Order: sequence, then C-alpha cells, then structure tokens
Amino acid sequence: MNKVKVKLEKYLLILNIALKAILENKVRSMLTALGIIFGVAAVISMLAIGNGAKKEVLDQMKLVGVNNIVITPRLIRADKNSSADSDQADNDLAKANLSSGINLEEADAIKSIPTVDRVSPEVSNETIIIYQNKSIQGDFTGITEDFFKVYGLTIVQGQSFSEKHYGNGEQVCIIGHKIKSRLFPAETAVGKQVKCGDVWLRVIGVLENRGMSAGDGRNLGIDDFNMSVYAPI
Repeated sequence: MNKVKVKLEKYLLILNIALKAILENKVRSMLTALGIIFGVAAVISMLAIGNGAKKEVLDQMKLVGVNNIVITPRLIRADKNSSADSDQADNDLAKANLSSGINLEEADAIKSIPTVDRVSPEVSNETIIIYQNKSIQGDFTGITEDFFKVYGLTIVQGQSFSEKHYGNGEQVCIIGHKIKSRLFPAETAVGKQVKCGDVWLRVIGVLENRGMSAGDGRNLGIDDFNMSVYAPI
C-alpha cells in the first residue's frame, strides 16, 4: 500500500513539475505543440493524398480495363496562320482534319492478332434523347456484341442484344443507368420507345450504374456508360 502511495506521489510530483514548466514557458510550449500538430497533420495529409491518387488510378483502370487498348480518331490541329477568317471556317477545317478511325473490316482484321481476345468497334455521337415530354443530352452509340464484355458491363434489367438484332439491324437499344433514372424515374424502361435524334428505338435493357464522371470519360477516351444509349452498330 505504501509503495502504491509513493508511486502516486512521484507521478503527481512529475505532473506538477511538467505543468509548472509549461506555464513558465508558454511560447516555447506553444511552438512545440504546433510543431507536433503540423508534423502529424502533414503525415496524415500525405497518406490521404497518396491513397486518394491510388484509388483514382485503380478506378480509371477498372473503367477502361487493365488489358484494354482504346483507339480513337485523331484531330489534326490546323495551322494558326491558315487562311481561315472566322470561327466557322476554323470549325470546318478542324472537322476536315478529323481522321475517320478504323472501319469494320479493319476491326475484324485486328481479331487475327494472337494476343487479342475481343475487338469492339463503336460509333458514337452526342444527341438529344427524348421520352414523352422529357429529354436529356447523352451519347448515341452503335456497338457490337463484344462491347459489354470488353468493358465488363452488366445488364441489370431486360436483356442484351441477340444475333437477330445485329443481323436485321433492329431498332432496339440498351440505356445507361442515369438515362433510365432521369427519363423513367418511377416506371420500367424496358419495352418503352425513346427517340435519339431522328431515330426511334425500343428499350430492351438497362445497364448497371458505373461510378464515373464525364471528366473521367474524356480523360480516358471513352463515353460515360451511364449517359449512353447503345444500339447494334
């Protein structure tokens, strides 16, 4: 019992000395505390930034696919000293210098490369998607049967395209999650008719929600899966 009392008195004495030293050296104590606080905060911040950057890279790799290669048309910039006199002329010149990309025959030829498992050519245009009195701007994309497998997309409602849809060029489509939630917030989308530009399409499926932004799509060279309408190419 006496040993415990002695130890307690010893600890109280040390605490008293420490408090007295802090009170007598307020500025030094404050600077020391700030140094510790900022040091710990800097370490935590760097770890958080590193983990955030790692997560962003992994998420982007997941969107494109670890082993996927995306080929996009290249826009050849016009010379600033060209004879174009207006913004419209510059736009026309830029369009004229946009490569056509690869065609279906070239895409089929790529399949002959031994290390290539799947090839999914696509044609995409921004358009207005309309259902009844509601409209939304999105991408209207023609795809082949390998598209959903290449990007690991899952259809959560309805069905995927069949050989009949591709063979007959039927006017059917599969829509992204955000398009479904905005045009069909309280009803089933499957079986409904939507208008993409001048084309009417029957919805046969809805894709799962993929966590990505429009900025992610532009950086990676892919469309926003959630804001796209897919039809047989």
